[in-house]
Amino acid sequence: MSEKGLTPRVRGFIEWQLEHYHEERRQLTAWQAARGNLPPEHTTPYMAQTIRVCDAIRRVLDHHDGTDRRLIRLLYWDRSHNVTGAGLEVGLSKSQAYNRVNRMLKEIAQELGYVCL
Repeated sequence: MSEKGLTPRVRGFIEWQLEHYHEERRQLTAWQAARGNLPPEHTTPYMAQTIRVCDAIRRVLDHHDGTDRRLIRLLYWDRSHNVTGAGLEVGLSKSQAYNRVNRMLKEIAQELGYVCL
């Protein structure tokens, strides 16, 4: 990781995970309903990774306030705003919005073990 933030590869991966978070959660719910009471060792590597990523995102977002969660929703889930527009929507300046988004992306990357901060 550079002084300024995440590498483009890690940042892109985290952003992709955020964009597809709800889709992945739905997939996990369907998968868990279909598998019934099978023990955890019957989990595929893909599903284990999906569970790990979804849980990490949830843990990080649970520790942030409504403003931060709304930024994530506008940027990655609704895809209705860019960072500047989402910041204005929630009452933040452009720099404040970028700082909050970057901090959350770094925290998710750290939670997943992709960076050491």
